[in-house]
Amino acid sequence: FLIVECFFLGGFIEYKEFRLLLQLLYYYNELSSLFTQLDTNKDKRISFSEFKKGHGLIGQSNVSDAQLRREFDSIDTNHGGYILFDEVCSQFL
Repeated sequence: FLIVECFFLGGFIEYKEFRLLLQLLYYYNELSSLFTQLDTNKDKRISFSEFKKGHGLIGQSNVSDAQLRREFDSIDTNHGGYILFDEVCSQFL
């Protein structure tokens, strides 16, 4: 979110910033879509099992559970045991 927030500090988007804003909005939409696909039970959070299944869907099924757990825990910054969408955005935006 930090990149997007920088645009709004002055309250306006300058013309030269508009292209980057559109790119960020597109990327945000892609993250949202991926999050929705991984959240198979539609509780608006991703469990470790959903995260693990998601890696299998993208062809990364050869990653060990320990590696997946480390990656999961690095995204789960509030240590709630689930990945929330704002944590995904903080990690990847």
